[in-house]
Order: sequence, then structure tokens, then C-alpha cells
Amino acid sequence: KNTDGEILVSNVDERDFEKWLGEKKEEHFSRMKTLKGKVSYKILIREGDTFFFASDYAQYRWISKEYFSSVPFYVYGNKLAMLLFGDEPTVIVIDYPAVAAAYRVQFEALWDRAQAPDNGSSVRQGKT
Repeated sequence: KNTDGEILVSNVDERDFEKWLGEKKEEHFSRMKTLKGKVSYKILIREGDTFFFASDYAQYRWISKEYFSSVPFYVYGNKLAMLLFGDEPTVIVIDYPAVAAAYRVQFEALWDRAQAPDNGSSVRQGKT
């Protein structure tokens, strides 16, 4: 939150993220909105998924189902984080510039081939 930059998110089903946020969901959205302009988000989701959980502050694109994996990863700064949503969420963070750079290149290649959602992501459909 103290560093400007870009956060890249790939292979995420944001329903999992919403589930684990629970009652802290609105607090999370408020915190993320305060970072708008300092931090940008690009999120790759499965083709056809219309659950745009972070549309108030993120850009979305669809990746083909054949390239979609069940292990989401986040690239930010010099870090790579992988999230595993099981009985309890597990976060693996690798703070290694070369690893983050390699995943950033992979993300950007997918982003360039990805499709903008049909109806855009101007409405957060996941908000309840």
C-alpha cells in the first residue's frame, strides 16, 4: 500500500476470494479504493466468467479455458504470491525479483491474447 505499481492477477475465481473475505469484504473494497491511482490491477479470469469482484478498481480480461489453471498467482513488485483455496486458504509468497519478472512476462503474454469481457467490468457483479 505504500508503493505505487501494478498488481497482476491470473487464474483466479474470485468467488473463492469473496468467500474467505466474509464479513471483511466491504472493508477490503474501501481499502482498495483508497489505492486507486497509486496501484493498478489487471485480472485474468476464465473465459465466460462474469463475476467481476474488483471491478471498482481493476481491469478484467478473459483467458481461454485451456490456459486457465486452478492455482491463482499474483505478481506485485519483486514478489510472486500463489493462493491455494482449500479447507483453509494457503498463500505462498516468493520474494525473488527474477521469479516475479518471469511470471510478469508470462502474465503480459496472456493479457495480450486475452479478450475483454463482453459487457466490460464496470459493475461489480459480486457485490451483495
